[in-house]
This record gives sequence, C-alpha cells and structure tokens, in this order.
Amino acid sequence: DDIKAVPLVQDLLNVSPSPKETSQYSESYYQALQAFKRKLEIEPVRNTQLVRISFRSADPKLATRVANAVGQAYIDANFEAKLVVTQNAATWLTNNSQKLEERLKKSEHALQEFLLKEGLIDINGIDDIYANELEELNRKLNTAVNKRIEAQTLIQLLKRKSSQNLDSLLS
Repeated sequence: DDIKAVPLVQDLLNVSPSPKETSQYSESYYQALQAFKRKLEIEPVRNTQLVRISFRSADPKLATRVANAVGQAYIDANFEAKLVVTQNAATWLTNNSQKLEERLKKSEHALQEFLLKEGLIDINGIDDIYANELEELNRKLNTAVNKRIEAQTLIQLLKRKSSQNLDSLLS
C-alpha cells in the first residue's frame, strides 16, 4: 500500500505527488528513484491488455517483490480510477433521472391542462367522456326506437282503418 506514496510509482501511474511529499525528498533520493526506474521494465504483451513487469536485481526475491508491488499498485490505481468514473456516472444518472422525471411530470400536467381546456376530458377523467358519449348514443337510440315504434303503429292503424280520414289519425 505504501508503494503508491513513492514518487517514482506516482510518476509511473501518472499521479502527481503533493507539494508536501515533493519537498521532503532530496536530490539524492530522486537520483536513487531514477536508478530504480532504469531497473524497472514495463512492456505490453502483444494482442492483449496485459503488461510484463520486470525488475533487475541481484536478489531474485527483491526483484519479484518489487515487480509484484508495482503491478499491484498499477491495478489498484486503475481500479480506483474506474471506481471514480463509475461513481461519477451513477451520480450523473441519478441527477438526470430526477430531471427527466420532473420533465415527465410537467409534460403530463401540461397534457392534462390541454385536454381540460379543449374539452377532451372533464374533471372526472377520460372514462367519463366515454360514459357521456355512451349515454348520448343511448338517448339517440331510444329516440330512434320510439320514432320507429310510432311509425309502425301508424302504419298498422292505416292498414286497419284505411277508410277513415288520414287527418283524424294523425291528431
């Protein structure tokens, strides 16, 4: 975990050290870090997203530990960067979903107002419009049925009493 605090590793990971960290390291320390950097080799593996990390040292255990620590620091830094991106995306999505929800509510309200203004809906809603239309159609049907019954009755009366005066029947 402490390896990420080393300026060389910060340089490799493209992380800037804080001014406090920079001032505490002397020139000789930076020279030692440059020597460290010369012993460290990082090369991409062709056709993959992998890298090969090696460190030259007389002590094979030290070389292994350094290479593994640099690799782990790189993995951790990438993970943290992806986590920040994911958190930013989640925040953005949350904010935008709230904005979209507000816009939807405003649009629904505007639609409701338009429907009321144009008489396409009444206070009780769309169902009442259909009920009112159905009621009006039933009234018209009843009127038509009554007129048909009256006409049939008149025709039957005419057939029965063809000898009587038409004017007396109509009254």
